Amino acid sequence: MLAGVEVLSPFDGTVLCSRLDALKGLCDKVRNYNSKAKLRNLQWTKEQIHEKLVTNKGDLLKWEKLLNEVEKFKFIISYLSEAKRYVTDTALKSDIDVAIDHLGDVIVKGDAQRKQYMQELEQLKERYADYYLAAYVGAHLPATEEAQLTAIKNMPERQVAETVAQAVQADANLSIISLYDYDSWTQKFNGVRIAFPTVTKQTIMQTPFQNFNPVSEGGKPLPNLKELKQEIAIIHASMEEQIKAALEDPMAQQNKQILSQQEATLFDEFVSGHVSLTAQYVHPLLTVVKKLSTNFNVVELTMDSFRSRFNRPLDIDSAHNALSALIEDIINEQRLQGKKYEDIRIIIK
Repeated sequence: MLAGVEVLSPFDGTVLCSRLDALKGLCDKVRNYNSKAKLRNLQWTKEQIHEKLVTNKGDLLKWEKLLNEVEKFKFIISYLSEAKRYVTDTALKSDIDVAIDHLGDVIVKGDAQRKQYMQELEQLKERYADYYLAAYVGAHLPATEEAQLTAIKNMPERQVAETVAQAVQADANLSIISLYDYDSWTQKFNGVRIAFPTVTKQTIMQTPFQNFNPVSEGGKPLPNLKELKQEIAIIHASMEEQIKAALEDPMAQQNKQILSQQEATLFDEFVSGHVSLTAQYVHPLLTVVKKLSTNFNVVELTMDSFRSRFNRPLDIDSAHNALSALIEDIINEQRLQGKKYEDIRIIIK
């Protein structure tokens, strides 16, 4: 078998093996008849010797040649067998399947047919390389934009946003801060791929897979780095507003006396706009939020909860009523759990 194509059937292989074993046995015995006297006692007829030494040996040489020919096709057949796993082009995939299936028929034909078949396989290999390279380029940003991607990663706004996200994920008392937009942005940012200059048509012709699968990773629009930069700045500003809103909450204002003098000063300066959400102040501000929001009962609204209410087109009044009913159900559920109405805070996750 080569790439799922049967070159020699199990039955033919068993028959050939038996004949070659018989030929080997004959050759082992014949060498003992090394004198005229011994040859007079030869136990085989001329016809038997001819069958085993000439016919069987001829078959052996024929299959030896055939297997040598198979070896010539081994690399390209294996290449195309792997390559078709990464093909979304139905015409190309079909042509590869048909070509591989012809191996068993062509391999037993003459040199001219095998040469023509090899040329067809090489053409398919080149078509695949062109297809794969186009898919690779379409899913990767050029290497010249890697510096811009690194600059976005190193933006102070992104680093502060990441600090906030890590803190929120680690402490339930900070769940009043929504990470929905940041998580979506991070998913897009992490999905940005930079093209390796080493991936060329020549390298693809050598190896069909270059750490990219067009089937699962291709066909997606390339992220716009300028937009990613603008979005993270907006997300950082949104986080700043969320923290400010948490500190301006009436309950937070009531709990302000539990803060130290330094924390109370930071509270006032941040709310008044004299201090911003920077690397210098992010941890102290999160500590203040955590202290003041301890009594908050944060309820997370998921997209599934919205879909359950907005699962059909609604006019404005119906949409308003559906949203009000959703919020009312949340309040009633929290009250049944013994939560105070004034402690409930709703956030979309």
